[in-house]
Amino acid sequence: MRISLSALIVAGVLAGTATLAVAAPPWSNPDPLPVPEGGDILFAPTIGAGQSGERLISYRFRRDLEGPLVPNAALATLPSRAQRTLATLAAPPAPYAQSRAAYLRLRPAPGGDRNAPRGDLGVSFGSTQGTVGSFRVLQRDVRISEIGITPNLGDYAIDANVRGQVAVAYVDRRDDRDYLRLALRAPGRDVAAPRVIVGRGGRISDIALAYGEGGDLVIAYQRAFREDGRLVRRIESRVQRAGHSLGDIQALGPSDGAVEVDAAMAPTGRTIVIWGEQDAGEEVSQPWTVRAAVRPAGPRSFRQATILDEGVPNLGHRGGVHVATAPDGTATVLWSSTAEIPGAFNSAWPVRSATTDASARFAEPQQLDDSGAASDVAVADDGTAYATWSAITQERDDQVLAAARTPGGPFAAAEAVSEPGGATESALTIDPTTGRPSSVWIANQRAFTATRGG
Repeated sequence: MRISLSALIVAGVLAGTATLAVAAPPWSNPDPLPVPEGGDILFAPTIGAGQSGERLISYRFRRDLEGPLVPNAALATLPSRAQRTLATLAAPPAPYAQSRAAYLRLRPAPGGDRNAPRGDLGVSFGSTQGTVGSFRVLQRDVRISEIGITPNLGDYAIDANVRGQVAVAYVDRRDDRDYLRLALRAPGRDVAAPRVIVGRGGRISDIALAYGEGGDLVIAYQRAFREDGRLVRRIESRVQRAGHSLGDIQALGPSDGAVEVDAAMAPTGRTIVIWGEQDAGEEVSQPWTVRAAVRPAGPRSFRQATILDEGVPNLGHRGGVHVATAPDGTATVLWSSTAEIPGAFNSAWPVRSATTDASARFAEPQQLDDSGAASDVAVADDGTAYATWSAITQERDDQVLAAARTPGGPFAAAEAVSEPGGATESALTIDPTTGRPSSVWIANQRAFTATRGG
């Protein structure tokens, strides 16, 4: 199924004549977080919340390109405002229950070969107040795969649900084969020994993991392998229903090397995987294509993937792809497309969102901004969805914006979350005690937070 591109185009948008309407800002004034010592370069902020409403923030930092192989992480909490630094964080913290949190950590071996680094992978348990317990090893001598100067953090994922079920997935990279391993924890128990869930050969990367509140689990990833002498890249997934064993591997659709993947598991059991894919390398010739696959609560397999958007070729993508679900199973996805502005050499990255209807099929997307880097989406218990992105001006991320959508309606006008001036990488969470979203982002090498009013 392909959603027509013509339905996406608002008059004047691709011509660059549309003007973004920004509503009166209901967000609180930006609140700067302390700069960690040695934090000259800040990136990858995340925010999550337990049922108590304490919000746990993390972001990476390093002084320069010669810093530690695994960038240090700063932890901050709201409203308690605790601060600490945590080395070796492999994935964002996973809050669960009232005020607990699980941390997946990657500890490089001391004095190892930086060109082929190895280390120990483990978990720590703590709280949403930023406390972190002892390091519990899951696997020793894990090869740390690198992209440039940092490890490929897409090779590690952790998630938890309100019950305290925790899932850890990671790539165990060997010389000639990758193994995708999964470790599960029942409430109040230790994490079980990791087991191989994909070991059919090839290279595995870009893991997305989601633990539903009902105990269902989904894992999606990219796998590249040789078949009949040709290279095949595709997105695959496995689903485990509560009380059942892990389901079979299902191929969801193609990928082309450069990929972003996200997944969500609704309380109803509905499963959604979204991915954007494009050819890798310095010269990007293929369009950035965004697809989504839905597995309804009853059937045992995903439906055929839907092409949500197929941008123009020869343009690199901006932002990621994101999905969140409401308690009734409704899914909201967010991404940035690619577009050329006629009569100019400039490009644009329209921010778009789509929502599933009663039949679990995606309706026509809505355009939220002429050009921006899609950052995050979150859904409150009442079904209100919030999207956030960084508006792009003169081809650079400039200002964090957000929009809200009540169930059954479209997204309202954009709201200013940050001031203009290099603000980027915004992330969202919902405070369960108030239903209000909070955001964290990076601007001018500082981390900032803000909360939306009622």
